[in-house]
Amino acid sequence: MKKLYLFCLSCLLLFNSCIEIVEKIDINPDKSGKISFSINGGYIGAIAFKVLNKYVDMPFVDEIKKQSQMSAENIKSIKGIKNVEYISDDKKSLYYLGFEFKNSKKLNVALYKIFGYRKGIFKPYIKITKKKLVKRNIFPALRFWIKKNKKSFYNKNLFEKITYKTVYSFPSKIKKTSNKKAVIKEDKKTVVFQCNFDEILNTDISVRNKIKY
Repeated sequence: MKKLYLFCLSCLLLFNSCIEIVEKIDINPDKSGKISFSINGGYIGAIAFKVLNKYVDMPFVDEIKKQSQMSAENIKSIKGIKNVEYISDDKKSLYYLGFEFKNSKKLNVALYKIFGYRKGIFKPYIKITKKKLVKRNIFPALRFWIKKNKKSFYNKNLFEKITYKTVYSFPSKIKKTSNKKAVIKEDKKTVVFQCNFDEILNTDISVRNKIKY
């Protein structure tokens, strides 16, 4: 029965929509900026989440929502972090957490708190200098987590419709990116990386990127 519902669900997503996870950063000339994380599945995605929650054991979905709301409250007190915004809309399948940061050090302090890491144990998630941004590769950890929980909810067609995207915008034109899968947009100030969750699980794809601007 579980396989049947997953098959129907993947067909529904295949012909209608996809679930998109987006990490967006806008950087200012003084190295301050704004970051946001969003999960957007639209109305079809909302149906998908309901089906998955009903027929597949996925307590992590509710946990993600809970932790996102808690994270929004926790980072408000960090100096150098402001305008924290949190949105949770089950009807539209839209979940959003965004905030402004003074510099990359303050950004990483907030991210440590969001992810539950201790400062100094892990390398910076993102490092921003005057002319360069370095994004750490988080896929090995994500790949490990997916494989650990694979039996409870994995479906290839479904995973191919869940996309992960990063959109980074800079105050000046981008000179170079190290990630071959990253695409510099027409304005020359925005770079986009995109893949799906099946690629993350079954290939050695990396999100690491060194962007010079």
